[in-house]
Amino acid sequence: MNYRPLTTLCGCLLLFSALHAQNPGGIGTTNLMFWLRGDAGITTGATFTWADQSGQGRNSTQSTAADQPTVTTATTDFINYNPGIKIVANQWLIMANGLNNAGTTANEIFLVYKELAGAPDGMVLGTEVPGNRNYFYGSGVVQYGNSNKPTTAAPGYVANAPDIFAGKFFSATDAAQAANGAVFSALAPASAPASFSTPTAIGVQPSNSGGFNAFGYSGNVMELVGYNAEIDLTGTERQQVESYLAIKYGITLDSVGTGGNYYNSAGSSVYQGGGGTGYFNDILGIARDDNESLLQRQSHLLSDSIRLYLGVTPLATTTNQANTATFSTDKSYVVMGDNLGNLCGSGNNVTAKPVAVAERLDREWKITYNTTANVFNMDILLASCAPFSSGTGNTSDLELLYSTTSADLSTGSIMANNTNGMTISLSSGGVVTIAGLNNALASMAAAVSTGTTVHFTLASNQHEVLPLQLTNFSAMAESVTKSVGLSWTATDATGLTSFQVMRSADGSNWQPIGQVAALENAAGSNNYSFTDSSPLSGNNDYRLMMVNLDGSSSWSSIVSVGFQPTSSSIILFPNPSSNQVVIQYPGQWLSASTIRLYSAIGEALPLQTTSGTGIATLSLTGLAQGVYFLQVKTPTGWQTLRLLRN
Repeated sequence: MNYRPLTTLCGCLLLFSALHAQNPGGIGTTNLMFWLRGDAGITTGATFTWADQSGQGRNSTQSTAADQPTVTTATTDFINYNPGIKIVANQWLIMANGLNNAGTTANEIFLVYKELAGAPDGMVLGTEVPGNRNYFYGSGVVQYGNSNKPTTAAPGYVANAPDIFAGKFFSATDAAQAANGAVFSALAPASAPASFSTPTAIGVQPSNSGGFNAFGYSGNVMELVGYNAEIDLTGTERQQVESYLAIKYGITLDSVGTGGNYYNSAGSSVYQGGGGTGYFNDILGIARDDNESLLQRQSHLLSDSIRLYLGVTPLATTTNQANTATFSTDKSYVVMGDNLGNLCGSGNNVTAKPVAVAERLDREWKITYNTTANVFNMDILLASCAPFSSGTGNTSDLELLYSTTSADLSTGSIMANNTNGMTISLSSGGVVTIAGLNNALASMAAAVSTGTTVHFTLASNQHEVLPLQLTNFSAMAESVTKSVGLSWTATDATGLTSFQVMRSADGSNWQPIGQVAALENAAGSNNYSFTDSSPLSGNNDYRLMMVNLDGSSSWSSIVSVGFQPTSSSIILFPNPSSNQVVIQYPGQWLSASTIRLYSAIGEALPLQTTSGTGIATLSLTGLAQGVYFLQVKTPTGWQTLRLLRN
């Protein structure tokens, strides 16, 4: 490859950067107080320096060798192929000057970091004056003013994962926290803090006497951005900043808080995920946006099961910076999300295909792009339930199933392998590479500046994707016995150990209710059945998890059956639960005003819940393991139920 044009282009980009003030999200530099980036301004040596890119001079330094953090070098420490700093125990940096030039309480701050799993909770960022605090904890809570540390993590916070953590403080009544684009949750300081004119610490707790205490943070810190004004009041400014950070670090934003939108630095939407439905999962993007110094050449999921990248195949670079490919024009974006389907042909969507398609993946992607001028590719690591996962198979049978007009692929079009400049190949470990995805998309629908959207999946014209044929899966209500009978037929189910029967009231929260052993050496077609003797009042969704001898599993489609409510009893499920619990109370309105949550010692806890008639969902995010008590308002008073968080 001739690298001279790329070298020339890089030089032009550097010149452009020097002539234009770059800033996160492209919202301007007027209120930008600091901007620390893991991919810029880090100098090691006698004094470790993390240079402020905002122009405000808030460089962060550490001159004691034992207290210096390190630059991330291990692949496991990079986040979406991007570097940062790694802090262990009581390593820390001091930021020059206070949080903002005015020395006031007006601060809105964004952090990207990943706390080390199992490490004691510590301070990612903090400053303090006597009796007043501004702390960001690794556990996803903000402590502001003369207040105690909150017991509940910020809405949207994900433990043991990279997070975009946001906190703001402007008065005692305008303090809030949020993570990953979620709606801000109000905090209630006991009093408004004094202005923060003292230095700020990264990685350790500051002291109001000017020193530093324990409670050190352990983990990675990738990027920090601070403003001395509230930027979330009007327009899309907050979403522009968080979209920049999310695309750079491969973080999926909260679909409710964002309204399902990602934005470029001009405030134009580059991806619409549907406001919480459909394809606002596993968001990945590659982009060039000069105004915010974004040049994301390659992205992948934390599991590394999906990759999207510029340049040649196979992807050989372990860092975004080492990839020498680039987009030829500014504000080039390619962003995609998925439907959380299986990476084999066993799930809810496998029947949505035209007759010419023999099998297809359950996983579907929605991709929005405004350019196909530069080569970009996609890798898919198939699940073990797909025969191609062994790394062998006839790749000439593989094809793309797509639609340029609808998310419904049942009447989609087919693009065969080795056509339109696109090639589908298979490597060891079951990695399918779609080389020249840009060419395939260009043939499907031409790119327009406002973005072109295509839905697609991997398919085959031979029966090579599904692990087995599951047919005649049905559910029937038995009114006399108040039960539900399930039946299904499995064909060629060799290597299968069991069918786990799962039930849900809302199609999202699933609970195992039984198991049916698979017949040994089950060649040919065999019939199976199961009876749910205690179905839920109202809707009952059922699906099967098919467990193989090697421990892998796959899913069936969903069947549903309904029962009319026969009582006013309140049902919690799953219970115990780790993430969220569904509250079912037929015919009654459920909301934050009709639900209460208490700790085991009777302390009232804040709620993160949806509202609805007959059913609501309560988030358990941020709660410690243990026993809790849930109260639901009934016509005769409050009914108390025991809830276990595991």
